[in-house]
Amino acid sequence: LAWPDAGRVLTPTTVVVLPLGGGAVQHGPHLRLNNDERLVRYLTGRVHAASSVVIAPPLTYHFYPTFLDYTGSTSLSHNTARDTTVEIVRTLAKYGPRRFYVLNTGVSTRPPLKAAAGALEYLPVIRVGNINRTLEELKKHDFWIYGLDERGDQQGRTRHVEHGVLVRHGLGLQRSRERRRHLVLWDEQE
Repeated sequence: LAWPDAGRVLTPTTVVVLPLGGGAVQHGPHLRLNNDERLVRYLTGRVHAASSVVIAPPLTYHFYPTFLDYTGSTSLSHNTARDTTVEIVRTLAKYGPRRFYVLNTGVSTRPPLKAAAGALEYLPVIRVGNINRTLEELKKHDFWIYGLDERGDQQGRTRHVEHGVLVRHGLGLQRSRERRRHLVLWDEQE
């Protein structure tokens, strides 16, 4: 598929399947490290043959921490796996598609996938040039400001108002449990 062809198939009604199968994860001495990748490629072929979906390139690196004691196994951190999934979906969504399915052959990948689904469903992201100025402006307009300190262990809220705002500082990120509109901000200088 060339990029001009992609423009014709990536529409708002398109269903995109993102195959997820570890390319370097041990499954015992009798199986290859890319067993999950091979399995997800097979399953993806079956899905593609049975339905009219767009198949994204397989995601072969994700969250597999349990297997790191076995030579050759690789894993991304939970946050990197979550963010990678989110970025792939957001990138493809900007071309039109709104429905995405992850064809997952792993178990340890479920928590970052669940976090990615939550981030994609609830948290629009805005990149700001000066986070301090942005926060001051938001306070003036009666937004809630939630955030964590740089170590990610001190949650705080300043000001009760109508909308929710999430602020990312360093590695910390926490979503409000209250039913309000949410937003993630981060400073471009990070």
